[in-house]
Amino acid sequence: MTKSEKTLLGFIITFLSSTLWPSLPQISLIALAIIALLFVVLTRSSALAAGTLVGFLWASFCGYYYLSWQIDNDLYNNNLIVQGKVVSLLAPLPANNLHGISPAKDSAKQSSALDQRAIKFNFVIDKIGEQTQIIKPKVRLSWYSPRLSLQQGDSVRLFIRLKPPAGLANPDGFNYQQWLSSKNITALGYVRQSPSNQFISQSSSIRQRSVNLLSEHDLPNIRWILALSYGDRRMLTKDDWGLMQRTGTAHLFAISGMHLGIVFSFTFLIGKGLFFASALHPNVVMSVSFRPHLLMLPCSICVAYAYIAGFEIPVMRALFTMLFWTTLVMFAKHWRMPNVLLILLSSFFIIFPFSILGISFWLSFTVVLVIMLFLWRFKLPANASLVSKFMHTIKLQLFISVITLPLIAFTFSSLPVVSFFANLFMIPLVTFVLVPLCLVAAIIVAIGFDVAIIYWLINTCFEYAFLLLNWLDGGTSQFLGEDWQSALWVKKSMAWLTHPGIVLAFLLITLPPWNGKMPLVLSILGVCVIHQKFIDKHAFSENKSHLYAMDVGQGSAIVIKDKNGTMLYDTGGSFAGFSMANSVLLPFFKHENINKLKYFIVSHLDNDHAGGANIIKQHLEIGQALSPQKGCNRQDFLALHPSGVANFLGFEAQILWPLKPISGDENRHSCVIKLHKGEHSILLTGDIEKQSEAQIVAMYKDTNSLNSSILIAPHHGSKTSSTAKFVSAVSPEYVVFTSGNNNRWGFPAQSVVNRYKSVNAKVYVTGQHGRINITITQNDIVVSSYREDEYPRWFFKAR
Repeated sequence: MTKSEKTLLGFIITFLSSTLWPSLPQISLIALAIIALLFVVLTRSSALAAGTLVGFLWASFCGYYYLSWQIDNDLYNNNLIVQGKVVSLLAPLPANNLHGISPAKDSAKQSSALDQRAIKFNFVIDKIGEQTQIIKPKVRLSWYSPRLSLQQGDSVRLFIRLKPPAGLANPDGFNYQQWLSSKNITALGYVRQSPSNQFISQSSSIRQRSVNLLSEHDLPNIRWILALSYGDRRMLTKDDWGLMQRTGTAHLFAISGMHLGIVFSFTFLIGKGLFFASALHPNVVMSVSFRPHLLMLPCSICVAYAYIAGFEIPVMRALFTMLFWTTLVMFAKHWRMPNVLLILLSSFFIIFPFSILGISFWLSFTVVLVIMLFLWRFKLPANASLVSKFMHTIKLQLFISVITLPLIAFTFSSLPVVSFFANLFMIPLVTFVLVPLCLVAAIIVAIGFDVAIIYWLINTCFEYAFLLLNWLDGGTSQFLGEDWQSALWVKKSMAWLTHPGIVLAFLLITLPPWNGKMPLVLSILGVCVIHQKFIDKHAFSENKSHLYAMDVGQGSAIVIKDKNGTMLYDTGGSFAGFSMANSVLLPFFKHENINKLKYFIVSHLDNDHAGGANIIKQHLEIGQALSPQKGCNRQDFLALHPSGVANFLGFEAQILWPLKPISGDENRHSCVIKLHKGEHSILLTGDIEKQSEAQIVAMYKDTNSLNSSILIAPHHGSKTSSTAKFVSAVSPEYVVFTSGNNNRWGFPAQSVVNRYKSVNAKVYVTGQHGRINITITQNDIVVSSYREDEYPRWFFKAR
């Protein structure tokens, strides 16, 4: 390995390690690293050390630069008037095209837009108030019933309210905050209705105008054509995403390196044909040295295609790779493949440093490595026949499907069993038909002409393609069952597939043979089997229980499980098609192989506690369903358990409140449950407020029933709850506030937090700490949180 390769390798490994840093290095450590780098460079002592130090310094600089983008804390949760530019639209296009309507000129037309659904868009802020921003932050905004029809490229003045770029923090769900960091988005917010919301200038981009023109065509598959032509996937439905995930074809409809490669090859072949046609003309003399310059045509077309696709980061990575390779060819540079790969990776990390936080980078990087491994391991002879080349391509697709299956299973918690067959016919269709047609149509549309006949042809191709895709998907469901992805065998298969040892063993199998290869592979597989069997057997300790306070934003969802089963207390909320049950609870249950709830308790009927109840009932088998109206009240409980104590899982349970069956429509109706095991106990309180607390304290003051080790705080820490008498009666060791990050109500109130601290309780907030995991044994309690203990990362600390 050369010195340059060692330097680049050290840089790459160190920079990648920054994704695991729990916090950014202290300035003193950075200064020390600079001194060490100067010493290494001047003494030329170690290329690897130099690369490592540069990687450390670059990662540190990027981290602090990201923090410098953050908007001042004083501006959060305040009304702001900002000016800036719309850089991308994220929600479906409005039904009425109001572009050009100004608030002062046509209020009647504006009012017709009020019934439109909410839109989302990315917005770069130039000015906040009258203050021009030196570092222009990019924010993601929502606008409900928008009065302006925004277009990409428009400059506008908006009346907005911002909050920090946080997301739900649960191990089994989508890490939204990390994804926002990878996109350089530094705040979230929404537009408030105001006369201040006005266009400054309306200069929608060529891409936006092309999208608008295409959207006017009444085609059944217009959403797929938009996705493949312009990278605009706003119109894709939930069912569309589900089909792509189940068939493993999502990568075909996100413009990336594959699409850019198709465009390059397609235009290169056209240019080459024109070159040879010109060379045959008797009056034209062509120099052989001119041929490398043919690469300029496909390069130019690819740049234009990248612009049409919105210059998304995956496209930019592919474009950079293509331009780099073209430069090597044009200047006749023959570099070693490892050197080229190291240079490309280092360049990506310098130009797109935050892309390593997004899963798309790792998926793309893995596929590239898999292709390189295949081409190195299974070389195709130069004189191979057309049939051999075709079979080699099929083997490559099978190789990619198999090797990337563990990563896909780990990332999406699904098993696309038909991925190979779906891609076998979709990749040639996309490569040789759809992308070239979409490219030609996009270019013609961009210069101002309509091409209805081409879009009709593309639409027809899509119809036949999706007939086959739906047949494959439907056949799988018919053979394996409608909900086969939730079957136990699928979950166990994914556990095996994603085991690091299994992945390592399979990669070793693909390498050339050597002495001792198979004994090594078999040894690794044997260790994996023993390890996985040990995990399955000891998933639950005899005397160990777990309480999970899930991060469901401003809402509550508590899961308690042990070897006897699982109990769910509340579900979090549901909002306009989005449900915490779908996004947080079901992924958790799927990961934990939980198909049945022994107890399902709804504390009361507020949306933030019961919004996902129907979804839970649809997807899980329910043993006992309890609510204040039936079962979860003192009267019903004593009728079934005259002693006042019942066995819930491994706990002794008492239902303390409400006293009799009641609707559950109000906070004061919340079901209060005490669970006791050994020396420790849990108190679940719903949204009770001070009036209910006073009655509960008075009822149980002589029984010590309220004193608990763990308390799920009433009403998320509102000032209307957690009175001094209640806090004193419970005297918890640990108190958990199920409150959303930076929520508009300011929960938990600082006065309430101080009240619990006065009795020496340790305080946890789901919105701040992420999911709280409390492990309870007969004699001990261990508490960990997702953000602080299980997945601590420096970007979580960005306000």
